[in-house]
Parts: sequence; structure tokens; C-alpha cells
Amino acid sequence: MAVAPLFVIAASRETRDGQQAIVLATSTEDIVVVDKTHPLTVDQGFDQPVPLVIVRNNLPALISRNVYYQLIDWALEETGEQTDKLYITSMGERFLLGADV
Repeated sequence: MAVAPLFVIAASRETRDGQQAIVLATSTEDIVVVDKTHPLTVDQGFDQPVPLVIVRNNLPALISRNVYYQLIDWALEETGEQTDKLYITSMGERFLLGADV
């Protein structure tokens, strides 16, 4: 079963306009900065999290497991009353990577 037509194979962190920018590269050599136009989402409806990012022409790209773990390593933890959440920040936007309930 195909989850998305594109596949993210690499990630890097840069500073753009004084903000952290998460830059993702696909196996088809697309380069995308995670932002409002190219949001990162994690679908929790499967047995495992399915991290996706919108690349070009609203096409989703599946983020490889090793890149997802790299993003988690860069993430900030936010502890609340009932959950702990992991967020990654890119271009001034926060994107939820996961939560423990």
C-alpha cells in the first residue's frame, strides 16, 4: 500500500530570516522548507506514526523513519497536565511530531 507518491530521505537545519528552517530532500531531488505552505503532519491512525510533508502541487511525501527520528531528536518537549508533546519549529511555525497520553 502506497502512503504517498514522494519519499523524504534527508533533513537539515538552517537559519533563514533569523529563524530555524527545517529543510527536507526527497528521493526525486525535491527540496522543501517546512512552513505554512509545506506543513509537516503525523497521522497517528496506523499502528505506527506516519509522518508526511506537503511538497509540490500539494503532493504528500512520506518522511523516512531515520529522518523522522532525526526530527524527534531536534524537537522540543512541551509538558502539559495530561500529555507530553514533541514539536519541531520551522520558519516560525510549530509542527506536532507526537504526543504521549
